[in-house]
Amino acid sequence: MFQVSPIAVAVGSVTRFIAGGTIYGPLFGERWMAAMKEDKGTEKWKQQECCPKWNLAIELLTSILQAYVTGILLNVTRAQDYNEAAFLGLILFSGWVVPYAVSEQIWEGRPFLLAKLKFLKGFLDTVGLSVLMYAIGDNY
Repeated sequence: MFQVSPIAVAVGSVTRFIAGGTIYGPLFGERWMAAMKEDKGTEKWKQQECCPKWNLAIELLTSILQAYVTGILLNVTRAQDYNEAAFLGLILFSGWVVPYAVSEQIWEGRPFLLAKLKFLKGFLDTVGLSVLMYAIGDNY
């Protein structure tokens, strides 16, 4: 069984969580909301929920899962330096994020801004997280 540094998982998952909140909040939040309104054809595209805290809790859990799996992949691939960690992230980005976002763009005809934001978030979630997890895991 491969060991993953709990500190790396904690820092990686919190960083991923904060990055997502920053991208879809202060950085591009208004543009994202406008693109979602255009995509859904209404301002009421977001479900009215009693407990948006659950959405944040689920997002944090997915951040923990992604950080843990990234740590396992860094171990499985035996990344020895930052370049190898970044290469792993680039492979993940190229193999999953790009095809998913492009396919969504082609078949669903969503606003291009949504694809650009998915590319940005996906790059941070793969390449950025791999490098961060390597840096922390290498030290702890």
